[in-house]
Amino acid sequence: MNFIFGALLFIVVFASCDNCKSCEDEKCTDCKSGFMMLGDSCVDGNTVLDHCEEFNTDKFGCKKCARGYSPTLHGLCLKCEHLFGPDCLDCDQTRSDKCTQCRNGAIVTREGACIYCRKYFRQCAECDGMTMRCTKCSNGRKPDNGFC
Repeated sequence: MNFIFGALLFIVVFASCDNCKSCEDEKCTDCKSGFMMLGDSCVDGNTVLDHCEEFNTDKFGCKKCARGYSPTLHGLCLKCEHLFGPDCLDCDQTRSDKCTQCRNGAIVTREGACIYCRKYFRQCAECDGMTMRCTKCSNGRKPDNGFC
């Protein structure tokens, strides 16, 4: 960790306008594609951030993460399951606000959480996470107003 910090400090202190889209008084004001701001310099995002597909050019961090990852408020990419729980398979690649796909038979709610129908609805085989209603009963009956 100290090596990475030292390398970043070296880049920031000794870098010029090499990777800048625009520069004033040896200080970057905007970065070229693939680079992001770190202090007054532009650094290669791939050397600093893992799982990032699109870097913020005007500030430090990731703008769009790889599939299965979502950016935190600090611009780092974390696995969806670490942000939204072990049943989250995929999440929004540009905002860290909700899970978009669940695993193991769980469904996504409107709020972006993963739930299991059977846990919330007795005798429910399938449910709709957006409306939070049962759509198919496990006992063969038809749902009545979303319940079995």
